[in-house]
Order: sequence, then structure tokens, then C-alpha cells
Amino acid sequence: QVFSDTQAPTITVSLPANNTNQSSTSLNVSWTVSDNLDTALDCNITTGNTNKTTTAANGTLNSTLVTVSAGDRQPVNVTCWDDALNNVRSPTYIFTIDTTAPVVAYAGASPEDNSNRSINSIFVNVSYNETNYGSIIFYLYNSNGALNSVNSYTSSTNFSNFTGLAQGTYIFSATVNDSANNPTALANRTVTLDTTAPVISYAGATPSDLTNRSINSIFVNV
Repeated sequence: QVFSDTQAPTITVSLPANNTNQSSTSLNVSWTVSDNLDTALDCNITTGNTNKTTTAANGTLNSTLVTVSAGDRQPVNVTCWDDALNNVRSPTYIFTIDTTAPVVAYAGASPEDNSNRSINSIFVNVSYNETNYGSIIFYLYNSNGALNSVNSYTSSTNFSNFTGLAQGTYIFSATVNDSANNPTALANRTVTLDTTAPVISYAGATPSDLTNRSINSIFVNV
């Protein structure tokens, strides 16, 4: 029996999503190809100048790991054909492989490690160099290591201010994450907040106010 097949397959790509950023150089390409006759189809996965051919089951989700290089805005598409050589090619999706973590450092106005401040707030400022920015998280811990506050931002920012703090010792840090989930965490810093002035008074042997002394020295005791 002879079949005349002029109908091209259809294809839907599930992964990667367009404009995907990831840190792994193993790219998961998942697609579903459907044909009116064939139970299995040959498919070609194209990433940049690399091609990988595989067999895909008709009407089911197929997945293949493709080894790719690090780089920004790389293309990927899938082409499949049936036994009659009717073919279909998916739209081209863009992905980025980012294996480099952000470069992060504390910046001006951040308290130095083991410093003392006579205020009730801690202002943390950082600088970072990252093309594919994802988020920044500022952490504040009590002296016993218990988490006090977390301030998280997905918009581009460099600082966070922890306010209304009681006197005591605190530990702070910050982590910058890129959109491919490469994090860089800064080392913890410790700062003590002390807003209470010392209690002081004159002690014995200190001359009283407005007194006269027949000596050529002044002894002050507190």
C-alpha cells in the first residue's frame, strides 16, 4: 500500500524559554513534534554552528542535553522531518550561558568590620560589576547569629538601610546574584550600636568649682 504524504509535521519547543540565562553549559532542549503518519521522526538541534541529530517520538515530549559554550545571546532551534521528507523548523530562541559570578565589594559609608556607631541604624553600601544582573540581598543578624532582617531587591540598587535598631552588636552582609544564578557573597562584618553616653562625675581630690589653690598644679580625678 502506498501513501502520499505532503503534510509537514508541527513542532512546539518547551525548553529553553526565549532569553533564558543559565550558568550550566549543558542546555536542555525539549520539544514536541507531531506528524500525521510517522511514529518517529528525525530531528536536528542547531545551536550556533553546532548541530545534533536525534530521533523523536511522535506526539510526545522529547528532551536532549546539548553541550554549549559560554556566551551571550546564542540561538537555538529544532528542525524535524518525516519519512516523506516533509520538514518543520521551530522558531529560533535566544539563550545566554553565563559562568562568571559578579564582582562585589563593600563601598563607602558601609561600617568597617568591628566598628562602633553611635546611631540606631546600619547603612550598607556595595559596588558590583555584573552584565546580567539578577538580584541583591542584604542580610542583618543579631550577635547570636539569629537572622534579624533581610532586604531583597531585583531592581538595580547598591544600598540598603536597616533602621530603628536597638543598641547592641550586629552582623551584616550582602549577596549579589546574576540572572544565571551565579552568586557572590561578601564576608560578614560586625558593628556595635551604642547610643548611650557615658555617666561621668568628678571624684575625690578634684578641685571644686571656683576654688583657689596655693599650688602650681591641678589634679583632676573622675
